Amino acid sequence: MLFTLITIGKTHCKAVLDSNTAKQYATVKQYTTGKELSTMEVYAIISGKGGAGKTPTAVHLFYASGRTGKKTLLIDLDPQGTASFHLLGRKYKSRETTVYNALKDIKCIEPIAIDENLFFLSAHDELSNAEIELTKKPGYIYQKQLKKLLTLYPEFEVVIIDTPGSHISIFTVMAATAATKAVVPVKTEIAAVEATQDTINLLEDVRGDLNPELIIWGILPTQFEGRVGHHKDALDILDDREHPLFIDLQEKPYAVPVYTEPSRKTTLYNDATGTHTDVKQLDPALGEYWDRVNASLSQDHTAPQRSTLPHSSTAPQKSIVIPKHITLQKSQ
Repeated sequence: MLFTLITIGKTHCKAVLDSNTAKQYATVKQYTTGKELSTMEVYAIISGKGGAGKTPTAVHLFYASGRTGKKTLLIDLDPQGTASFHLLGRKYKSRETTVYNALKDIKCIEPIAIDENLFFLSAHDELSNAEIELTKKPGYIYQKQLKKLLTLYPEFEVVIIDTPGSHISIFTVMAATAATKAVVPVKTEIAAVEATQDTINLLEDVRGDLNPELIIWGILPTQFEGRVGHHKDALDILDDREHPLFIDLQEKPYAVPVYTEPSRKTTLYNDATGTHTDVKQLDPALGEYWDRVNASLSQDHTAPQRSTLPHSSTAPQKSIVIPKHITLQKSQ
């Protein structure tokens, strides 16, 4: 069943600002303190490969964060609006005010209240217009648009961003630029594992310029089926420290942690989307899994070793170590 959207007495929006970006950001800084900004954790769910499980990861981390009592904002930054459909059903397409309006003008829009801790900025296909409108302005640093927007929501402790399945989208770069940590879901198939190189390269590019403080929390294996040999092979590649899968932009070894409790494939995620609910309501064990992932995101610098996880073996942590001898051919 759909969640009942609740009305909150106090508005989240500080102001509706004019269309001049420079004036907007100056106005924002007048009432947003450094302390408020420094306490906000921003998790970007990023993968350049479609079908990696980004939206289920974002949505169920959102629910898990809310269960901890933290005020959490989910932002749908995908024009396909899959997260919006999960939370709102078909009526998401008819919403007149979405994250598109907020991004275009750095304007605070009232988030949709799911419950007392969970709030949401929705999207639909209108968001695609921003790909053109924000990039055609000469000298305009569109990559930082989301980071500026978040200063209008300083009361949130956690922000989770769902992104499109393309590493060339401006929204993927916006999310990485605004994030404190990036989570990279990877479907446990060989082609998906190999395609992860582009995502890691993108994140390293963002760290090298737009967001030096960005932490790549790690790779989250998804849709894993233990009885499928191909899926085991994909995990073996992730576990191979000598596999030349990723490229280090600084030409030194860089370990990309791999969370070694993969998200298992189940039709219950589709059922949760179809019924617009938390998967924990369908299977408590699945909810507990996302509680553990969320706890690691909030407590650990990067994905923890397998031995620190509940209900897991003492096998060593899976990491991808980027070979020192490989250098990046930067795209123009």
